[in-house]
Amino acid sequence: MEERLVIGLTGSFGSGCTTLAKILSKHSFDYISLTSILNKVALSRGKDPSVLPKKDRRKLLQDIGNELRLKDQGFLIKEALKLVKDDGKDIVISCIKNPGEIKELKKIPNAYIIALDTSFEERQKRILIPEYEGDLNQFIKDNDREGDERIKHGQRLQECVDLADVLINNEEFNHAPKNWDDFEDRIKKDFIQLLKSPGYREPTDLELWMHVAYSISLQSKCLKRQVGAIILKGGHVVAAGKNDVAQDEEPCRDYYKECYRDKLRNQIKHCALCGQKLDEDLRCKNRNCQYNEINLMKLLDKCRSLHAEENAILQASKLGGIGLQGGRLFTTTFPCSLCANKIVNVGIEEVVYVESYPDRDSYNFLQRHPKIILTKFEGVKAAGFYHLFKDKNY
Repeated sequence: MEERLVIGLTGSFGSGCTTLAKILSKHSFDYISLTSILNKVALSRGKDPSVLPKKDRRKLLQDIGNELRLKDQGFLIKEALKLVKDDGKDIVISCIKNPGEIKELKKIPNAYIIALDTSFEERQKRILIPEYEGDLNQFIKDNDREGDERIKHGQRLQECVDLADVLINNEEFNHAPKNWDDFEDRIKKDFIQLLKSPGYREPTDLELWMHVAYSISLQSKCLKRQVGAIILKGGHVVAAGKNDVAQDEEPCRDYYKECYRDKLRNQIKHCALCGQKLDEDLRCKNRNCQYNEINLMKLLDKCRSLHAEENAILQASKLGGIGLQGGRLFTTTFPCSLCANKIVNVGIEEVVYVESYPDRDSYNFLQRHPKIILTKFEGVKAAGFYHLFKDKNY
């Protein structure tokens, strides 16, 4: 195993993990799918996923996966490695959904994680009709479930993307032959060759600057997610920030011994409008109540930390004399609505981001703004940056 390249694929349903796995299987990779393992478990329990509608099949397999990971988050990877053939070929394992699976796979010296990222809207176009028969509510529910970070053994997709070595933007791919060929050529040239021969090429500007933003995020004391951001003007970093509490304030981990937003969420039991109990998603059980339009799961406005983008903008202000008009912001997530307003007001013209589940209100606000360019990051991420570029073979 130490001599063989092992690639794990992660990404939301509809993002193209299976497609990429099939492409790699044409190029001397043995293909193992975690979904096929879940199918076998379902059959052993007397449940045949193949006879179910695709949306019901997905829920069944999600439930089984959650159950199997409850005792051992790396269980599915261990089962997958039992299926590895003794033929010397490289290996690709698709449909990784939990950080524990990534950590288990990373025990292999030559293992890398590729995340495929596709927007909610694009995935909706691809699979809403054929798989969900137009049932948008169920599609949204399954999508939100994949991004739910509350269940340790669940589908914590954003955390998987954060841990990936490479992020591929699969936004415009479809099953037309030309698009398939173009996608395959790009993946082979830009990434697979690099994984097989570290140092095959030099880092792109996007890879370099996003690596800097990730490095800054490591100083964050946030219990939930460490975020970093930098602002460039004229090719130079003029400001940097991380998500953290204000100067001289104690972080949540020291003062509350838990995330302050979690503390608030645990105190919310009843609807503020009609008084009925809230369900596990903090939605009013009265489905006609307007309270259901309020997203209590994040409570971003209650976070004690200044956000990374906000801190970067404030740093420029504090230093004085550094205008941000025309600047480029690199952020390891996607700006919230509060930060988006500040980004527009200071004149930043491009936002480069890494985020599979961006705040929809914030995304729509920035997308509509005529002077803002939104660039979804693609390339080698911080997790694999040093190893993949340290040997200069180019």
